[in-house]
Amino acid sequence: MIFKEMTDNQRRVFIDTVQLHEAFVSAFNKNLSYRGGMHWKKSKSREYLFRSRDRFGYGKSLGPRSPETEKILTEFQQNKQRGKKRLSAPKQLLKKEVGRMGGPGDLEAVEIRNLQWLISSPKFSQVVIGDDGYPAPLVVPDPRAFALHKLWLSEQADREPVKKQRDCDQGLAVAQLIIQYLPNYHFKTSDLRMFPKDVVRRAKERISYIDLPVGINEK
Repeated sequence: MIFKEMTDNQRRVFIDTVQLHEAFVSAFNKNLSYRGGMHWKKSKSREYLFRSRDRFGYGKSLGPRSPETEKILTEFQQNKQRGKKRLSAPKQLLKKEVGRMGGPGDLEAVEIRNLQWLISSPKFSQVVIGDDGYPAPLVVPDPRAFALHKLWLSEQADREPVKKQRDCDQGLAVAQLIIQYLPNYHFKTSDLRMFPKDVVRRAKERISYIDLPVGINEK
């Protein structure tokens, strides 16, 4: 199995986009503290500084008008405006030329049997670039669990022959990808305890020809 690695330009697009995504998420989270608004509210001939939390007007009074509350209002408005600018910058840059990382038809929805194996596996997080060029955080099952599940599917008697071959190819491809690019992901039985032992054993036999990482034969 020979993997097609990213070109230097694709790496540049990926790194730049992930950095912009992280800046956008950071600015977005900071802006959450400035949701709603702040304004003067009159009651019984006196003005009070009111902090609204949502579009329904729920909030609380911060006290009668005074130099202190006027300062609070000014700082709130200034910080909220700065937050909008921080959020706007990476957002506009992300509307950076569209940078496709793959081709059409890269992903295909398929039926999933024994889904509980994948759900119970550790989660793998990564920022990816969509077909429209925008980044998105992706959380998927442990890639080792995906490989084992695909190899198991490829041996099921009621599986369509065409799908069985595809399952096998995908399982072996991901197993080799893990070995070559994710050496910290060892195929330890203890890490894959959500699978029946015979499923793990059979998968180990089928990928035994690959140069395996340390830990593949650990009990």
